[in-house]
Amino acid sequence: MAMWVCPHCWGENLNYGSIELESESAFFPRVCEDCWAEWNEWYELSYYDQEVVSYPDDLSNNQKENDSEGTNK
Repeated sequence: MAMWVCPHCWGENLNYGSIELESESAFFPRVCEDCWAEWNEWYELSYYDQEVVSYPDDLSNNQKENDSEGTNK
């Protein structure tokens, strides 16, 4: 099945719903605005990386440096 086209009429005028998560998968509810077919488009989720975006104010600078040594960033 081709991605990003309607599986019924092969139209490209598609409406995405909000992403919904289920365990290690996610799907978008979809509607074709040409023929009004509805379906779910599924994706697999896998762990990629982590990124620290903030620290609590009470951590010392030494703790922050030690925590960041193992990151890929």
